[in-house]
Amino acid sequence: MNKLRIRKQAMFMLGAFLTVLWLAGEVRSQSFLMGGVSGHGTVVRHQLFPGETLVQLTQMYDVNLEHLMKANGIQDSFQVQAGDWIQIPATHAVDRYVPYVPASKRWKYIVIHHSATERGNFEIFDKEHRKRGFQHGLGYHFLINNGTYGTRMGEIHIGERWYRQQIGAHCKAMNMNEQGIGICLVGNFNEKGVPPEQLASALWLIKRLQKHYGIPDERVIRHRDAKIGGTDCPGNHFPWRNFQHTLA
Repeated sequence: MNKLRIRKQAMFMLGAFLTVLWLAGEVRSQSFLMGGVSGHGTVVRHQLFPGETLVQLTQMYDVNLEHLMKANGIQDSFQVQAGDWIQIPATHAVDRYVPYVPASKRWKYIVIHHSATERGNFEIFDKEHRKRGFQHGLGYHFLINNGTYGTRMGEIHIGERWYRQQIGAHCKAMNMNEQGIGICLVGNFNEKGVPPEQLASALWLIKRLQKHYGIPDERVIRHRDAKIGGTDCPGNHFPWRNFQHTLA
């Protein structure tokens, strides 16, 4: 009994240490299909975020804990740690997932952007934003990829600003950097329409954030709504009216 208690305490301390490393930036943010999940056919692999447990995965994917452990050769559920990839057995649908942080009263708006470029990924935009003087790199909290530069269409990239719960660098108007969650869809939507996969991911992500932080529909806005006359972001082909209707 004492040995088991000591082992649990040790694993808890290790998990806490990994979480600190993650939040301190020692573990770089990455792109995940639907935020933490990689799917290939009927095989789904989930990368554990700090604090996640196998029990949480059984609830998320509706799988049996014993089957989950057997599929991954895990003898003890306390073996797993942040960064581990877990194969989800007999799963036919990928559940989108966003790692939430402790409740915050900061977030009162959600601001939608487009990159105004045909191509791009986290590394490119992060480098560009650092050149522009953004100390913490990528100015958005989330990036929804369009399948270019090694990404997958509809893939949600979770930025370091979100992990660290830092203010954004995406919209100074109306203090949106301080109170608005910045979401950018890769693409130039002045030139063409938004791919349905990106819209679906954006809609799912926004609804989840709204529910968690109590953000009403009228506070889900476009960049152009905050910076009136100063930008057409997220582009004239972004289907805003239909998107608003879908949110309701």
